Amino acid sequence: MTAWNRRSVLAAGAAFAMSGIASTVTGSEGADVAELPDPGVDPNPGMDEDWASFAGNAGHARFIEDGHAFDSKALKAAWSVDHDGAVAVADDVVYTTTADGVVALGAADGSVVWENTDIDADSPAVTGETVYLDGGEIVALDRENGSVRWKSELGPEEWTGSHTVAYDGVFVVVDGTLYALEADDGSVRWRKESAIVESGDGDEHESGFITGAAAANGVVYAGTETGTFAFDPAT
Repeated sequence: MTAWNRRSVLAAGAAFAMSGIASTVTGSEGADVAELPDPGVDPNPGMDEDWASFAGNAGHARFIEDGHAFDSKALKAAWSVDHDGAVAVADDVVYTTTADGVVALGAADGSVVWENTDIDADSPAVTGETVYLDGGEIVALDRENGSVRWKSELGPEEWTGSHTVAYDGVFVVVDGTLYALEADDGSVRWRKESAIVESGDGDEHESGFITGAAAANGVVYAGTETGTFAFDPAT
């Protein structure tokens, strides 16, 4: 089973462009999408067994193929905590957001590992030694102590869309533009401002991106009103 399955397509919120419609993508480079990378590339090596993203994994599948087995009839609450946002779990630590900020909790007993009350963000995703969140900007926190490693400077008019962390980058739609940020420092790797779809009668329709990004099969996916597009994460 590939990482990009039916759940992922539904989560992206758009279908692939229909046959008979050609598409191009415009951005800072002005290049069209060409041959796709190796589909066997793992978006986030070493994170496959955890619920490391608010949507399960980089493909936003809300599904882990090799997850832990359990008896649903025997489940009972071990501990609870009030929180406002989504949850990511990695290496026995739970990352989430509350009314006060971002918090890391011990998975065994809910004890507070650290808390950052200076950050107003949501949708945690964990890769390597960093927790990435979206909101007014993309923010990267140190997994060990919650300190800020970097904040993006995209200056959105509204909150950013749901992001995904994969291929050493952070991919997010902001005000209709798809951005690829470097995961280590938040600098812009590339951006795509819109997608142009040519219909069968030759008319061209340009639209910005409206869905959050997702990653699987060696590519990054993002949707417009006309369909879902796949991009080389490097370029």
